[in-house]
Amino acid sequence: MNQAQDLPTQLSTDSSHETGARPRPRRQLEFKILAVGSIVALCCVASGLSLLSAQAEYAGPWAELIPATPIDLPGETDSNSPSAWSTDEGTPMLHVFNSYWAGPSVARGFTLQTLGAAEFVTFVPRPRYNFWIETVIPEADGTWYGYYHYEVPAEEACGDPQRMLPRIGAARSTDRGATWEDMGVILEAPANSHDCASPNMYFVGGGGDFSAVLNNSRTMLYIYFSQYPRDVTRQGVAVARLAWVDRDAPAGRVAV
Repeated sequence: MNQAQDLPTQLSTDSSHETGARPRPRRQLEFKILAVGSIVALCCVASGLSLLSAQAEYAGPWAELIPATPIDLPGETDSNSPSAWSTDEGTPMLHVFNSYWAGPSVARGFTLQTLGAAEFVTFVPRPRYNFWIETVIPEADGTWYGYYHYEVPAEEACGDPQRMLPRIGAARSTDRGATWEDMGVILEAPANSHDCASPNMYFVGGGGDFSAVLNNSRTMLYIYFSQYPRDVTRQGVAVARLAWVDRDAPAGRVAV
């Protein structure tokens, strides 16, 4: 992973989650084999190609996507499927988290091809509305930190229970993702930034649909999320930061 840098807060893409009333089809996860090649310059060959000319023709590393057999994950999912490794008496174990409108689940196995059945995880307390675990980050002390997309109906804001005002929440686990302690919402849109007349089928505002990553020095968590405010110039993908030292008390400490 490359070290994350301070980046512009606005990009130009958009994405959306469906609500619990409209579950989406199960995703398949396709793994592509990445082939990396390099060209070695040779000198003094019969063709008379010199080292200098070979270097001039070399364009750098290249990559190629090769067709591969799809792998079906055990749990239903319409979001990210984060994974984490643990070690039991020297044996590595893979934990894969899937989420859809009914809640997050976890499946375990030695490899992706040998995952067992998915089991719903427990949240204490459980969020009132639907939520999806998007990122899981293990710490050396055995604590796992999870970050979830949370959909609050726009019924109070717009009288519309079918569309949502998404937010981002945080949780932590000390039993490898079976049980999570909810630490609440850590990122939400400014008040009155929503648009009840928005043509978006799913959201009238808010922010979510994200991925989060630690920098190489494990000092800063970067959250790349979609935002849906009334101001179209601010719609798209934004980035927020959380100092990793604040991971156990993140509310109010995320900077956009």
